[in-house]
Amino acid sequence: MIPILRPGEPFPPLEHALAYPDGLLAAGGDLAPGTLIGAYARGIFPWSAEGQPLLWWSPDPRMVLPLAEFRVRRRLVVDGLNAIPGVSCIEPAGAFYAFPNVTGTGMSARTLQDRLLEEAGVAMLAGTAFGAHGEGFMRVSYANSQENIREALGIMADLLAAG
Repeated sequence: MIPILRPGEPFPPLEHALAYPDGLLAAGGDLAPGTLIGAYARGIFPWSAEGQPLLWWSPDPRMVLPLAEFRVRRRLVVDGLNAIPGVSCIEPAGAFYAFPNVTGTGMSARTLQDRLLEEAGVAMLAGTAFGAHGEGFMRVSYANSQENIREALGIMADLLAAG
């Protein structure tokens, strides 16, 4: 039996998560920012579906995202992109991806996406995947190691320098 949380009520101890289904911890509660921050910091994740109660999961092993490390990776991505001629990037305020402007490269976002993947093995998503207004932008994830981020940025810079 899992506990039913009222909004703002604390989560039960992680040891109470069910083995089957894997990691089900509680139902109910709310998706308020404070609840989510507290949940994510402990490796607890929400799942919701229309017409169903909110479920909270904490599978074992748990993954807790180190926010300080993501700030370092974000800085690495933004600075690295801004160092590439034809690319400009503002610092994202959230999430774990940047959305740089690549219009200065002379390539469409889709062409750049395809060339990076096919010629260099680097996966970035053209902004057009999010609609026509995404033309000229790429979505670049920084949910990777610093080493892989540096390598991908170097490959991107080399590909663009070669034309």
